[in-house]
Amino acid sequence: MKKRYIILLTALMLAGCGSDRIVSVDCGQEIEDLEDELGNPDEIETFTAGRYYQYTWWYYRLGFARTFTWDGGYNSCKTTDQTFPPNQGRPATTPTPGA
Repeated sequence: MKKRYIILLTALMLAGCGSDRIVSVDCGQEIEDLEDELGNPDEIETFTAGRYYQYTWWYYRLGFARTFTWDGGYNSCKTTDQTFPPNQGRPATTPTPGA
């Protein structure tokens, strides 16, 4: 039984289980890294269409937003940052990500 476990574990490691391959089909790690760095966002805007995902994390008080997009493919996470004048709440017109 122990031998089977070792063989199974080795096969899973070679297949990418336990590595960043699992996380890299979405932006999970990138989102966690941003949250660790800047804390909770003031607002999260989400859009999904089939396998396409777009999340924008707004930090109005810092004048910063990061948009995460991915389609479920390996290593498909892309990020776009934007800056704007800091404020205490959502601006009357929200800047377009990447503008």
